[in-house]
Amino acid sequence: MRFASGTFIRRGDMFALQRRDANAPTNPNKLSLFGGSGEPGETAHDCAVRELREETSLQFRPDDVVPIMEYYRSDARRMQYIFELRTSAEDFEVFEGLGFEWHHAKELIDNQETTLGFQEALRKYMEMKGKIDVSAN
Repeated sequence: MRFASGTFIRRGDMFALQRRDANAPTNPNKLSLFGGSGEPGETAHDCAVRELREETSLQFRPDDVVPIMEYYRSDARRMQYIFELRTSAEDFEVFEGLGFEWHHAKELIDNQETTLGFQEALRKYMEMKGKIDVSAN
């Protein structure tokens, strides 16, 4: 079955999101998780680690990338695996897209600059973590 892995990069209550560029095949110019599609023979965790290494200069051990949830995305017709990487780094290089931006979780709920896939993952993540009220106002 097709799958993709995405990773929440966290520093305290802040999230680092990738700013996609105008040439991105989907969701150009939007903010999204770091991640991508799985390759043949690859586990979801291997995919998350590979994508973080391809897309960022962050230094981490594979065990630092922690699985937090999985669900089926019917719109994309694939499994979605979400991971978390906590970091103390304030700055790092990004090798895809236009760079990254730090945002507080509360700024990201229903933020129109983020992808729909990110919104779905964030709602599920925040509900699971119980950090903030994610109900619609």
